[in-house]
This record gives sequence, C-alpha cells and structure tokens, in this order.
Amino acid sequence: AEQTARILAALQHREVDILAHPTGRIINRRPPFELQLDEVLHCAKENGVVVELNAHPERLDLKDSHLMLARQLGLIVAISTVAHRVRDLDLLHYGVEQARRAWLSKADVVNSITLKVFMQLLRSLPPPPKVTQRSGLPSGCVLPRAPGRSRIGPGSGGLRSAGEGRETPRSS
Repeated sequence: AEQTARILAALQHREVDILAHPTGRIINRRPPFELQLDEVLHCAKENGVVVELNAHPERLDLKDSHLMLARQLGLIVAISTVAHRVRDLDLLHYGVEQARRAWLSKADVVNSITLKVFMQLLRSLPPPPKVTQRSGLPSGCVLPRAPGRSRIGPGSGGLRSAGEGRETPRSS
C-alpha cells in the first residue's frame, strides 16, 4: 500500500512523463514491488503518463498481462532497455515480443509512431495540475522524503521518470 501511494503521488507530479521500471522486478533476483498495479495504471492514464515496457530480459517489466490492461485503458507504452552499454540496445526485440504477446499495436507504442502523431499526442495530454503549494506539488500530493538528491521535480537536473532506476547515478 505504501509503494502504491508513493507511485500515485509521483504520477500526479507535473514533471513526470514516463513511469519507468513500473514494478521494479528483476527476474530471479528481486520480486516486484508490493503495489496495486491496476490503480497505478489507471492513475497513469488519468495523468497522461506513458508507461515503460523495459525490454531487458532480466526485467521484462511490465508483464504481458499488465500490458494488456494498459492497452485496455488506452495507455501509451514506451519500449526501452536498461541500456547502460551500446550493446544493450540490441535487447529491444525482447520488448517488441512482449508487446506482441499483449496485442499492442504500433499506435500503442510511443517509439513506433510518426513525429506528426507524436506531436499530436503531446498536445492531447492533459495540462499539468495546478500547483498550489510552495513545494511544487499539486494539492494533496505528498512525496515521501528520501535521503540524497530528489530524482523527481523542479531543479533536479531535468526531466525524470517516476521509478527511474537507482542502479547508476544519472549524469547531468
């Protein structure tokens, strides 16, 4: 429940465009977060947030069943890899195969749409929530404080994704 609340709050933040590593799983090494993924996906849809399908074979996060729900909700999916090295870009085909198992079409995947359609998509996203607090968060949103530099928000060095991995520091 706590992890769900954290992700829901992050999804409502005006700086979040993509939910990366949605369940945080690493196959055979780390189980997925304990969260209500259906609530998370509904919130992503309400806030115009794209969800990531991480194609790395150690992650394949989201699972095909989760992607089916995302498709039913009309969410846009970004297929990516944890490309810490150039050769990791070759892993993208695993994500395409995962998307196919979930019956995603080109129109469901942000990587495969034309620039014209992408620009239309950006214009169609809901406007950012009105900020009414000095914290820069929409009313009612409270992000838990974590030690170290914030990964999300104004002044954090640019656009960040909710759930962006902690495996390696992000260079600015």
